[in-house]
Amino acid sequence: MKKRTLATAIAVAMSGPASAITVTGGFSGSWFDEEAPGQGLVLEIIESNAERQGVVYWFTFDSAGNPRWLVGTGPVSDGDITFALDEVQGGVLTPAGFNNDNVTLSPWGTLTLSFDSCSRGTANWDSSSELGAGSMPISRLTQIRGSACSGGISDDSGNNFVDLEVALRNRGLAPRATGRVRYEESAASARLEIKVEDLPTGTYALHVEGIERGTFRVPVTGGGNEAKLKFESPAQTGEQLLSFDVLGRELEVLSGSTVALSAVVEQVGTISRPSVVSVDVEGNLTRTMLLAEGRAEVQFERDETNSKFLVRLRDVPTGLYEIYLDELFRGIVTVSDDGNGSTEGILVFRDPARPGVELLDFEVLGAVISIHSEGDEVFVGVLEEDSNGSDDSDDSDDSDDSDDSDD
Repeated sequence: MKKRTLATAIAVAMSGPASAITVTGGFSGSWFDEEAPGQGLVLEIIESNAERQGVVYWFTFDSAGNPRWLVGTGPVSDGDITFALDEVQGGVLTPAGFNNDNVTLSPWGTLTLSFDSCSRGTANWDSSSELGAGSMPISRLTQIRGSACSGGISDDSGNNFVDLEVALRNRGLAPRATGRVRYEESAASARLEIKVEDLPTGTYALHVEGIERGTFRVPVTGGGNEAKLKFESPAQTGEQLLSFDVLGRELEVLSGSTVALSAVVEQVGTISRPSVVSVDVEGNLTRTMLLAEGRAEVQFERDETNSKFLVRLRDVPTGLYEIYLDELFRGIVTVSDDGNGSTEGILVFRDPARPGVELLDFEVLGAVISIHSEGDEVFVGVLEEDSNGSDDSDDSDDSDDSDDSDD
């Protein structure tokens, strides 16, 4: 292997023709056309034979105004699901009860749901009924309590834990070329990194089970060539969304139609989930000279099943304050009068997610926490596991132990 130099380039993901998202359990819920309310869909994402499967119930009407119930199942294919629909007919409910003897299922046609994001999509149908073929935009109406939706595979991670590294096999295009695949998966996050070395200069494509998922370029350098392609779920700034399954799949690095490197990403044996150390740490961020008074309190808690990060601002001017961790925007605290002559604002993140509470899908301990107001940094600090925080204010009133109402 050639010696690395400062000129060695790290090529990151460029683009890929694959769907930007995949339909996960986070898409389960009710969907409707905002411009034509009164009818809609209920979508469930289930697992069937270790693959994602969709179940849909379409509650609509026929041309005479009679209720029409359509049901179907279909496989998930990246951001699309195509269902074979049956029309449910013949049911009668009386005070004596329901008799299902007359219920029939008649083939109706097909329905394809294509999603652009976790909240928007399009429904396209084709039927031999009087409805014929058509389409409508759909928007999310409800979401399953406790679920999170990013459009990436981490939505379905659950309590899975995977941490493995696999060598890419040289297929003969460049005898000196090597590469490795690193895949990590845990609750609410997943990460894939492909690293190659000593491939000839040029553009390469990553295929997973024969489907192109991204491209990268190995540039001209004075030393050994190196390139990386990264995917994350949820996607971080500058990274591609990991919207495809990896475990048990064959990954290939191709130059044109020629395979240069390949590997099947398999977990051999069982990897034990690392024990989670319970943490409960809090502190005060340092106020900058741009703010005359006020305080910023931060708290992080973690146990075997839950994590929580809280930011509380007190006695600062009312308004909106942006929260950054390691220069990445994470949320906004709204500060308002508390009715007692003071001001206060609270923002809470949790994992697992809860309705009305931001998902905690980033590292807190050791990260630089920065709070901005109208573009200016007004508080900054780092919350360490053994930190007691720092506070440059004189009135360190710690008597308020009221519980934050984030539930």
